[in-house]
Amino acid sequence: MIQEARAYREHGVFADRSSEERIEELETEVELLENRLEREQVKRSARVEVDDARFLERYLEDTYKTQSELLQEIVESGAMDDLIRKRIEDELYVMAGKGQVEYEPGWGWRLSTD
Repeated sequence: MIQEARAYREHGVFADRSSEERIEELETEVELLENRLEREQVKRSARVEVDDARFLERYLEDTYKTQSELLQEIVESGAMDDLIRKRIEDELYVMAGKGQVEYEPGWGWRLSTD
């Protein structure tokens, strides 16, 4: 169906009204399928398996890196954001709600002094 819609769009094969409606239907369906595919890819990329060799191979090279350098590069890449950052952020807001920590824009978080 996707190929059929693309052929219609590229070559303008049919000129009658029913064909135009079918083209629009197929283009809409193509768009929905592409959106669905994108969502699935985002879901898969959000599941980071840090102990997977394929994940680590993305950050290793022919030159040596210390473990600290490797960890810093992984964290800076954003690959760990969903795994770590969101959980920490959620917990900070829970703690702030309980009065355990305070947040000051431009400064960051700290333990409450109360």
